[in-house]
Amino acid sequence: MIAKVVVYENLVGLSYNEIPNWIAAWSRVTPGLATLQDVNQDGVVQFAEIGLSPDILVLITPEIAGMPFFLSGLIAAGGLAAALSTADGLLLAIAGSLSHDLYYRVLDPEATAQRRVTMSKIALLSAALMAAWITSLQPGNIVVLVGSAFALAASSLFVPLVAGIFWSGATRRGALWAMGTGFLSSSLCLALTNSSFMALFNLDAVQIGGLSGVASGVFTIPLSALAMVVASLLGGRKDEAPAVMRVLRLPESEGKV
Repeated sequence: MIAKVVVYENLVGLSYNEIPNWIAAWSRVTPGLATLQDVNQDGVVQFAEIGLSPDILVLITPEIAGMPFFLSGLIAAGGLAAALSTADGLLLAIAGSLSHDLYYRVLDPEATAQRRVTMSKIALLSAALMAAWITSLQPGNIVVLVGSAFALAASSLFVPLVAGIFWSGATRRGALWAMGTGFLSSSLCLALTNSSFMALFNLDAVQIGGLSGVASGVFTIPLSALAMVVASLLGGRKDEAPAVMRVLRLPESEGKV
């Protein structure tokens, strides 16, 4: 907000012969990031003639303040490093889950360590390529995508993690039902509230309780908790408790002083 105020105060009312150099420099980086167009041909910059993308405000702030250009490069490098470190951690988690939890624990329990490492590398490469392909489609604003990812994670994992630690009646079946219910219900909410997705079916996006899709956890987390309780009470056995409970639960002999 401060950068916007400074930009508008320094640009509005100037002659097009006096505009700062950073406008022309950044407009050459990517078309549409920073634009000025003399619509009424009066030679004076008007408020409506300024076009600035929100993605560029952080980068141009050092130049607006009169600082060297290389500071913008350092800011860009820091943002890129943060994005790559986050993506790297997520890719490793995805590859580990697919290779260990799915391949080793379900598909091939007798797989050797070398084969599991190979499957982990294949899963890592596949996840990276799929993520790159989805990103190339530009499905939406990065803020919305990050919010959607957190909504899916909270809806599917929050209840099983909390119940597995604090509820002795939680079972494996209950955890599976909670994760499935939370993930499916959150995905449905995100799809129904996304105008681009609904446009593929010639339908209008809907509002669920007046909230956006990234706030779907208000509804989906209680549904996940309900599925956890019902599935654990009706179909589970005590020896099916999640692994985190078996690790944290101490034998009675160790609890005595």
